[in-house]
Amino acid sequence: MENPNNITAYRGLKCLNCLTPLDISDRFCSYCGQKNSAKKLNFNDFFNEFFAGIFAYDSKIYRSISALLFHPGKISVDYVNGKRNSYVNPFKFYLSVSILFFILYGSLNTTEGFIYAEKTPEGTEKPIIQETALGIKSNKNYASEKELNALSAVESYTKRFLTYYFFYQNNSITDPHISLEKLAHPVNDLNIWMYKKATTARKILEDPSIFTEFLLAKLPYFIFFFLPFFTLFIWLVYVRSPFTYMEHLVFTFHNQTMALLVFIFALAIDFFTETSVATTIAQFLLLFYLYKSMRRFYKQGRFKTISKFVLLNGLFFILAIFAGVFAILTSLAVF
Repeated sequence: MENPNNITAYRGLKCLNCLTPLDISDRFCSYCGQKNSAKKLNFNDFFNEFFAGIFAYDSKIYRSISALLFHPGKISVDYVNGKRNSYVNPFKFYLSVSILFFILYGSLNTTEGFIYAEKTPEGTEKPIIQETALGIKSNKNYASEKELNALSAVESYTKRFLTYYFFYQNNSITDPHISLEKLAHPVNDLNIWMYKKATTARKILEDPSIFTEFLLAKLPYFIFFFLPFFTLFIWLVYVRSPFTYMEHLVFTFHNQTMALLVFIFALAIDFFTETSVATTIAQFLLLFYLYKSMRRFYKQGRFKTISKFVLLNGLFFILAIFAGVFAILTSLAVF
């Protein structure tokens, strides 16, 4: 901290960070914001600066969470009206909270429903793969390249995939080059990719949790890119409002962040109480919250707000289904 009795002792005439000319009365650089001080760094100054930065960011988080939880729509109104330094950036805030949510969700939920299990005499879980659901038998014949070429495109791709699946199941060879040579299939990019996907499918059937964990890790980013697309529909529904697309986007991200925060608390409560009461209540509370948020942000009457509330929620549900299917298929393709 500067000594009030000698307040200009360490001030200079240029910024040491960006070299912008300064006056001796300038406390901070007007260009980059760095403190105007040529004082040598010491222990106290270093830690004062460190903790000041932490507490300043913490205060932003506190104000952002407080505004989200207790004042629907307020943080969005403030942000688009220029009061931005008081709150965390809405896009950064959403991404941080969503990653936290999916980490918590993944740790509190098991993969029950993907596999069946039976108790061994020792009392441990032994997964049973539902192979019959895909018609899988361990002694299936493999299709030759000649047989595959005689089929239609769809039949050929399906039969080729199953051939690779059965081959990996029986031989446990992960290297596609070796497997394709043994099958006398062309070693090309398409066959290599299909063999890798076939081995992946087998591994997922053996242990679905590996894909579930992979998908959960990617969901925050899928949703992050889904929300701007959904915001286009909000922009169209409120086409006569004075808000720009980016201001609608801020509103969308704030409300999704609120939803994740509420579900973080609800999931934690349900985990310790071994019920689903909190998450059920949270869903109804969030619907009411969204209505109040729309009323404050868009400043329209009850009838218009309710009509648009129903329309947007319906659109969100439909688009979320397509986005979910796209996320799963994309994850399978790159897994």
